[in-house]
Amino acid sequence: MALNSDYPPNLKLKLGPWKIAKAILLIVVAGIPLGLIAHGDIVSRRASPEFAGFGLLVLALITAFILFKSFKLDLSKPVMFMNQRGINYQPVSNLIPWEAVEKIEVHTAYRTESLHVILKKETDAVLLSELSRWNNRFGPRTIVVPLNGFDGFSPQQVKSIVYRYFRESGGNGTLK
Repeated sequence: MALNSDYPPNLKLKLGPWKIAKAILLIVVAGIPLGLIAHGDIVSRRASPEFAGFGLLVLALITAFILFKSFKLDLSKPVMFMNQRGINYQPVSNLIPWEAVEKIEVHTAYRTESLHVILKKETDAVLLSELSRWNNRFGPRTIVVPLNGFDGFSPQQVKSIVYRYFRESGGNGTLK
């Protein structure tokens, strides 16, 4: 697929059916040990009905929390959308303009590459608080963009498009 040099395309990152199936399988597999532990403790100790009810209530609350978190993302829409104006990341309510980007770094874990888009410190406080709820691992100013999963684009094409958006926005940051 040749890219039009005059107008970079819009990038849409959607979760494919296999990624969704893996996430659901992970939820089920994570719930099995919790259920066995709760059931084993309840059965082996001949617990009172109140204790058994409390254990089942805790298990139900944990399961409900996991399901709530997993279905919070609207899978019918793209998880991430990028164009020349900025990044629209689904957990964040506002568009993140390219002018708010401090630098872009490429990180590799095993054979998977991702871009880490690091925002400036003076970025809007509301935006940073929304990001911090989702990005505890990488820091509140970092958006991780996986390079695979964009429909119709190779990782190298995604990288070159993101770099071009960043350069054309007049971003004073760095590309590493």
